[in-house]
Amino acid sequence: MHKKGELGEQISVFMFLFLMFVIGVGIVIGVFIFFGQGYDFREVEANLLNYKIGECIKENEITEGFFEKENFFEKCKLNKETIGGNNIIRICSGVEDCIGAEKSLLDVGSNFQACGFEGAKKNEAYPLCAINEFSKGEKKFEIITGSKQFARRNLG
Repeated sequence: MHKKGELGEQISVFMFLFLMFVIGVGIVIGVFIFFGQGYDFREVEANLLNYKIGECIKENEITEGFFEKENFFEKCKLNKETIGGNNIIRICSGVEDCIGAEKSLLDVGSNFQACGFEGAKKNEAYPLCAINEFSKGEKKFEIITGSKQFARRNLG
């Protein structure tokens, strides 16, 4: 003697448990995505900075004081405090090896040797670097830029 609705009530309990499971898994995945790993924009930032500096050198006339830090940041419209804290920049001209060069046109930051290390690409402690060579007239320039900034979500 089955009354109407007994079987339907049992089916709706399973549907309720299934929906609770799906909602729980969705919450766990959402929390993991939100609080998970940081974003690694070091390579993108280094390439963008390299491009911006290259375009600045191509567009401006290279005068005697162009590569002095104050003039360079002003002409290229770069924020000195932001670049100095999170990035490295080296600009060379007429040098075979810009990474190990003793003399360069502009140095911001240090540890340019890390740009040549193969293991530095996967290590968060080292900057990721972008190296670009181009010519302007008869002069050949090499730009090395690197970013040490690893973005993390800060809550609080």
